[in-house]
Amino acid sequence: MHYIGTSGYSYSDWIGPFYPKGMKSSDFLSWYARFFSFTEINFTYYRMPEENIFASMLASVPKGFLFSVKAHASLTHQRTKEWKDHCKQFQTALVPLVQADALAGVLLQFPFSFHYTPENRFYLDALLGELHTTPCFVEFRNTDWQIERVFEGLKRRNCGLVVTDAPQLQGAPRYCPEITSQDAYFRFHGRNSVTWWTGDNATRYDYRYSEKELFLLAEGVLATGKRARNVFTAFNNHKDGQAPDNAEKFQEILHGRSQGKKTEPVS
Repeated sequence: MHYIGTSGYSYSDWIGPFYPKGMKSSDFLSWYARFFSFTEINFTYYRMPEENIFASMLASVPKGFLFSVKAHASLTHQRTKEWKDHCKQFQTALVPLVQADALAGVLLQFPFSFHYTPENRFYLDALLGELHTTPCFVEFRNTDWQIERVFEGLKRRNCGLVVTDAPQLQGAPRYCPEITSQDAYFRFHGRNSVTWWTGDNATRYDYRYSEKELFLLAEGVLATGKRARNVFTAFNNHKDGQAPDNAEKFQEILHGRSQGKKTEPVS
């Protein structure tokens, strides 16, 4: 099954392009869930979540809607000796999603500085061990980890590899559609090479995919779907509502292709 969504949903600059003018932020999620089947939760990277927050979110979405939750920074970027305690705290907060069968998985996004070293390999193994009861997807931000040994290790742990589409810059990860668990995960960051290294969380992902680019990406996602139970595709080009716009178009393309329609991009 294909789940299409965006990386986060609560952006004030989506009012107008996606959310109706005047809509309160408290109504964003229920509106978003009219159009998409899952979303990534990003605030959990910046602050440790609590159970009541996810319980509240569940009340705003229909049954079958799924959440992918980004791991807290203390687990991926700012590791301390208390990381195991933080891991348990994080998992406890996910209980409402688990009980409602609404958890797509935990997104472990590591920074570019997380290189393929013995220390980092041991840490990743330990972290996945602590999270062994929770579905996980790992996103690497450099090419070091794109090797067969890593793919095989993730498969043994039934941990998904996040396939990214991003600017093809030196050291940045390549588009590598490997499946390492029963579910596949794509994140489309855009291709803004100018601000990828120097921009902030808005300018780095300031990119609108063309219809032709979406058609080409859809081919890979559909091919992967033949080998996976579920396929999650998240658009992270969130500036000014570009992500939901591209995600809606991508849904149309996938639906058309899955129905055998020979749709083609506008030339």
